[in-house]
Amino acid sequence: MIRILLLTSVLVYLIDKLQFDLHMFQQNSYRNKRYFRWLKGAHNRFIKGNDNMIMVSALLYGGSAYVKDTPSTLLGLMSLVFVVFALKGHRLLVSVRDVKKKLVYTPRVKRLVATASMISGLCILLLYNANDLLLALCIYLLSTLSFGIIMLSKLINTPIENHINKWYYNDAKRILAENPNRIVIGITGSYGKTSTKNVIAQTLSRDYNVLATPASYNTLMGVIRTIREEMKPTHQVFIAEMGAREPGDIKEICDLVMPDFGIITSIGPQHLETFKTIENIAKTKGEMFEGIKPGGKAFVNLADERIKNLPRRSDIDYIGFGENGFECEETGKCYLSKNLNISGDGTGFDFCFPSGITLCVNTKLLGAHNVSNVLCALSVANELNADMFRIMSSLSDIRPTEHRLSLRKGRKGQVIIDDAFNSNPIGSKNALKVLKAMEGERKFIITPGMIELGDQQDELNKQFGQYIASDCDYVVLVGKNQTRPIQEGLKEAHFDFSKVHIADTFLSGYEHLESIMNANDVLLIENDLPDAFNE
Repeated sequence: MIRILLLTSVLVYLIDKLQFDLHMFQQNSYRNKRYFRWLKGAHNRFIKGNDNMIMVSALLYGGSAYVKDTPSTLLGLMSLVFVVFALKGHRLLVSVRDVKKKLVYTPRVKRLVATASMISGLCILLLYNANDLLLALCIYLLSTLSFGIIMLSKLINTPIENHINKWYYNDAKRILAENPNRIVIGITGSYGKTSTKNVIAQTLSRDYNVLATPASYNTLMGVIRTIREEMKPTHQVFIAEMGAREPGDIKEICDLVMPDFGIITSIGPQHLETFKTIENIAKTKGEMFEGIKPGGKAFVNLADERIKNLPRRSDIDYIGFGENGFECEETGKCYLSKNLNISGDGTGFDFCFPSGITLCVNTKLLGAHNVSNVLCALSVANELNADMFRIMSSLSDIRPTEHRLSLRKGRKGQVIIDDAFNSNPIGSKNALKVLKAMEGERKFIITPGMIELGDQQDELNKQFGQYIASDCDYVVLVGKNQTRPIQEGLKEAHFDFSKVHIADTFLSGYEHLESIMNANDVLLIENDLPDAFNE
């Protein structure tokens, strides 16, 4: 009876562990290398204290046959108690985490669950009739190495997943071929690609039937899913956002959609953990221009030297966009902005066509970086021969991308600048400029800092802390260890640390802010890390 109760309790613990590990595996994009790197990092999940309780339980139960003068029933009950404590402890740890995105049971996840269940069940069945010590050791290893079961399940499922993905890929190709006259616009960049995509989509929708990849569906499978589930033959323009974490990621999406227009918003120190060097990032982002159809157009951000220095092709046209004063000789055709007017209410500038004609632009978008986004959108629209006067008159209706410098009101009426989806050096600096420009009595910020910046991460977060010190009155940092470089930057800038609050979770930090903010204050939410990076 105790054996059955013990096995049942351990199996429940194992199921809980597998669910947690699968959640983290999903948040690491099902990539073994990335997940393994996360396991080894500051948020190490190899062995927890709860796993040690399972080990003690296994030793007590498995060793009961070898301990003289001690009733096996007593040791069995003690083993059961340790398992229950382990289970309760694990559930407590999971319950106090700020879960922003729950595990999504996609068909792929369901297949992983099935395979992981078969692996675990087979191991237990094979050893069920073995001696108690061997069975107990097996159960302990399964519980402790639950992350390994997930990774093994992915390996076993790889041939099946490849076959399914190939079918999806070919089906997406078929759908794209239904309208060969559709204009395909590809967008990539270290940062700014989602905001630029949304501005272009809203701008072109005045004249065209537009489909854009939703949210951050910027992987190959995300683009394929958009095509298969949403594309119709009547869509005249398809805008595909393309993200990259490894070399070749942009190329494989370009090979699928074959863009007519290609845009690189920026090249900077993002995802340095995987790319290692800025040169590798530039080469990978450059795959966008390499993947444009012959006769297509590449849109060059003149403010970014790395984009301007990418290898050139003779069979596509290069269109430049940037502030007035940038050199245009390399592109030959440029769209420029001048007379910038940036405030807490929005952004305005004069839009200069290559012909020399100038039109006034006014938007409610915040931040200097949105000048580049709108400028790029207007350049694309004009190259598509859209009605520019009608587009200009409707620019004030363009809405900011959610969680990217979007405004909302707090419970007390305070202004909240929501920049939760930005995690890069340029974006965070721009967000602080917006905060500074906003009218308000006191300026607050809550942030966990920036991640995936490789060897430069500590230094860039330290600089971020220095910028915060000059623009903010009160600072809430999420994660004591995560934000140490920011703390160092604040100290070097001689910021008053009585006005710094370090919270364990984003939720507790936000609740602290709610208790001290007034209606005339302004809060910047700068970045909100995935669950995998909770301390």
